[in-house]
Amino acid sequence: MTPLVQAYVTEALRLDPQVPLIPRVAKRDLTIHDGGHEVKVKKGDSVYPSMLSAGMDSTVFPDPHTFNPTRDPSLYRLFGSGMHTCLGAPIVNISLVQMVKQVFRLKNVRRAPGKAGRLVRFHQELGGTPCPVYLSENQGLWPLPVSLSIVYDGDE
Repeated sequence: MTPLVQAYVTEALRLDPQVPLIPRVAKRDLTIHDGGHEVKVKKGDSVYPSMLSAGMDSTVFPDPHTFNPTRDPSLYRLFGSGMHTCLGAPIVNISLVQMVKQVFRLKNVRRAPGKAGRLVRFHQELGGTPCPVYLSENQGLWPLPVSLSIVYDGDE
């Protein structure tokens, strides 16, 4: 069961990454070959590699807008690659799967009624990528989703 849950979590993160872009500053001049395009970058330029765009690349993910948990797991780079891999990736992969499993084991799990059951977010475009911004419980802007509550039926 866990590999299937992991596949669902991974595919969900591909379609709606928590970190949709990673702003960087070029340390040297270089040319990036992206498919049939060349992008020239000068030292000091701001660059915005888009995790969202990478996850929608149809040359890597055929029919990229379709949720497909049967995709080859080696295609995903949700937490970086090589020396740029997030050190916490193994922990996140394990903990996310376990959290999802526990939530969906709850009896009759559902969104809370009213405002508490709504995830309030909008998108700001940064570097050509729409990035989610959420409203916190005190209506402040926040980079992480904090406004959605769930309810479930307890043991009777």
